[in-house]
Parts: sequence; C-alpha cells; structure tokens
Amino acid sequence: MKPLPKTANLLSVALIAVAAIGFVDAAYLAAKHFSGSTVECSLFDGCEKVTTSAYATVTGIPVALLGAVFYFDMLVLGILFRETGDSMFAKILFLGGAGGFLFSLWLVLVQVFILDALCLYCLISAGTSTLLVIFGVLLVRDIRKQQPLFAGDPDAKPI
Repeated sequence: MKPLPKTANLLSVALIAVAAIGFVDAAYLAAKHFSGSTVECSLFDGCEKVTTSAYATVTGIPVALLGAVFYFDMLVLGILFRETGDSMFAKILFLGGAGGFLFSLWLVLVQVFILDALCLYCLISAGTSTLLVIFGVLLVRDIRKQQPLFAGDPDAKPI
C-alpha cells in the first residue's frame, strides 16, 4: 500500500478521533440507560428529560446504543481506510456520516421543538456526527482529485 496523500491522511486521523469521541459519548449514555441511572448535565438541565423520553428509544432499542454502534462502525471504517487507502471505505464513511448527521439533526429538532429540553451529551453526539459528515465529504473530494471514480475503468475521468 502506498502512503495516503497528506490531506487524506489528516482527514482520516481527524475522522478516527471524532468517531472515538462519539463512541465514548454514546457508550456512556447507553451504559446509563441500561443501568437505570440518571444522566446529569452540567450546562443544561434537560438531560434526564431527553434521555428518558419516548424519543430515547427506537422500537425498544436505546438511541444511545444505536449511536454507539454507529460510531464504532465509523471508527472501524476510518481505520480500514487509513490502513488500506481503499476509496470504497471513504465512500461508506461519507454515506454513513450523512445518515448519522440526518438522524442527529432529527434528534436535535425533537429536543428543541418537542421536548423543549437540551441534553449536553446528545448535543456532543450531534456535533461529532456533523464533523464526521464534513470530514467524509472532504475525504471523498480529496480522493476523487487523486483517482478516477472507477479505478478499474481506463476511460473513467476524475470527478
């Protein structure tokens, strides 16, 4: 494997770091959910209201657990991209990041307009998912500058 270009290298490191932060944040909330403990907020007073609301689960699965799985997947994909340089992983990172961002956006809107409460940890998660989609876009853009869309197609042109 040849080394990643400088920009792709930096973006992959940033993406891995942000995914790790998101994982720790979501895993903490999932642990609190399963232990039945309340989540204390230091900046906002809505953590308990948000994390115990009907919106804190999807078909009985805690949103925090879904978040932990999402961030773990993004972390593994980031490492795989960094180790292999395979653009397929970058594309999956972008698509996964976009899905995570849209879900986080929905959850923030629920906090603001339905629950009228904010959870610091949930906002950290929304911030990390936003950074993941931004880094994913930049990573795919950087890769497309470096190689054709379909590396096996001799007639393919960079986008």
